[in-house]
Amino acid sequence: MSSPTIIRGPQVWDGMLEKSPENFTLDISKEDHAEIDQALSTFKKFELDGGCVRPDNFPLPSFIERFEKAKDVIHKGAGFFIIRGIDQTKFSVEDSVVVYLGIARHIGDRFGLQDRKGNLLCHVTDAKTWTVPHHLRHGIHSTKELPFHNDMGCDILCLQARQSAASGGYTYLASGATVFNDIATRSPEAIDTLFENGWPIQVLSEHQKAALEAVMESAKRNELRLRLNTGDILFVNNWAVLHRRDPYSDDDHTSRHLVRLWLRNNQMAWAIPQEMQVPWKAAYGRSEEEGSYSIYPMPEYKAPRYTAGSAAFVIEDSDDE
Repeated sequence: MSSPTIIRGPQVWDGMLEKSPENFTLDISKEDHAEIDQALSTFKKFELDGGCVRPDNFPLPSFIERFEKAKDVIHKGAGFFIIRGIDQTKFSVEDSVVVYLGIARHIGDRFGLQDRKGNLLCHVTDAKTWTVPHHLRHGIHSTKELPFHNDMGCDILCLQARQSAASGGYTYLASGATVFNDIATRSPEAIDTLFENGWPIQVLSEHQKAALEAVMESAKRNELRLRLNTGDILFVNNWAVLHRRDPYSDDDHTSRHLVRLWLRNNQMAWAIPQEMQVPWKAAYGRSEEEGSYSIYPMPEYKAPRYTAGSAAFVIEDSDDE
């Protein structure tokens, strides 16, 4: 291919963005919290299941303008947005999930199914009750580092921090546009390789391995580090931003726990590449009514068929997320 065209605009950023958190953060005030409490009370009067939460039964009128900004930043700007300062201790687990889903419904209008069983929530954690050795688990159910990646078929990746780790466990984001520009400047031949079709799962060529390594190195050079505190909610444009995490450790009183949701905004969503239609339809092609909301991690861990590599992210073969 000819020399890659450098991408410009608000989707291009690096770790220096951390100096301007006001551009991607909504800090919850006491008044905001009171409005969230009232929205929860309003929803409960309808006696509906949590999955039925909608903007009209979970009203947050003073948030409308700020939610519009969040949607613009996610789809047209940096590609991620954080809501900080929700006091998780005020809510039961059930109510916390309703608040999470209620806020998410103001950002998007469709939830994605995350596995063939129809789970709409996935628990990214290392539950203390699980006895299956870490090397037999999916990476998200361990304490190890996870490399930069994107979720399969997801439009907006949402993560609610139910609890933070005792140490480590930071979330890192990297702009796909910045990574593209960086590689195009340093190793344009790697861009050619990345644009090729026919990538196998089992055996990669040396050129393909080098191209993937270039992606990882560039993402780390330009990454933004985030600490997700208990109660925080992170929204990430999965088509625009890569994410990873570093290893972490829990203690007797903590257990790092993120609740994952796949979200879509039908009006603002990006066009889905033909090559990604299969995993995208697996997530959003079925009705939400076919899904279920598991508000707690599974009590007993079942070792997945795949624990690493691309195959670990194939939705049809996932038994537990």
